Amino acid sequence: MISIVKYCIKIILFYIIILGISLTFVNLTLGKEIIIWKLLFCGFLTGIILCFIQLLILLQRLKKLGINKFNKDTFKVHQKKIIEIEISKTDLINKLRTDVKTGKMVLEVKDNTILLKSGSENIQIQINELEQGLKQIMISSKPDWFLFLDLWNNGKNLENVLYLENLIKKPV
Repeated sequence: MISIVKYCIKIILFYIIILGISLTFVNLTLGKEIIIWKLLFCGFLTGIILCFIQLLILLQRLKKLGINKFNKDTFKVHQKKIIEIEISKTDLINKLRTDVKTGKMVLEVKDNTILLKSGSENIQIQINELEQGLKQIMISSKPDWFLFLDLWNNGKNLENVLYLENLIKKPV
């Protein structure tokens, strides 16, 4: 619950600032008087409405992913997941290339790192050797754009990480 409240506060503050600056600029351009409380109220009201809409979209996406309990990591933009599995690097690359979703992405291989890029999505898969043929695979997904725009992420990076985890664990 606290993570949802923090997420909403961030959205509301963002809209207060953006709308406040925009309306101040418009008022200055038109030569009208700037009334601070009016700007804050408009930003707050807009923030509440858009926060509600955005939160509904995010919660619907998380429910679709099977996530019903939320914590602070659920609302983070940069998502990470570490799994241990017995798979070769070649098999992993083949899985990524032949998959419907990841096959469309640009795939780069550098040493023990696989990079997937598509639009504004940056996905990194780090492969570390463990004992007896096991590999530790760290999947990381983060946006390509500015961090303040994480308000519109709506769980896309979490979806990427969970999708890749399922893909990697799926038998050949």
